[in-house]
Amino acid sequence: MIANTRSQPPQVPNAQPTQILVEVIVELRRGHAEVAAKLLDDNWQVIEGRVVALGLRTYRLLRAFARGAAGPREAGRAQEDLDAVRPRYPGEHSYLAAKWPEMATFLTTNGLA
Repeated sequence: MIANTRSQPPQVPNAQPTQILVEVIVELRRGHAEVAAKLLDDNWQVIEGRVVALGLRTYRLLRAFARGAAGPREAGRAQEDLDAVRPRYPGEHSYLAAKWPEMATFLTTNGLA
């Protein structure tokens, strides 16, 4: 990813979790759920330490999506995240489903749409 080849890191507070978020979405859109799940798991401490609770909801939703794609063995772990991201208002997560049919199906299937 181009962001990883920069000569200097971005001078933006908390840029690392945002970069991780972008990489996770790219990997998920490519169909590489295992890579995305590992990226989240490997960096979860950084994410939790730098992202406010409300913003963490997106990371948890993506982690549930990645784990859900990994098969039945990860279903229990995905459920924890799903329970934590139940919509607080209608359409809360709909921005993720825009032009991403797999995410739209995931949201609908799990009652998050």
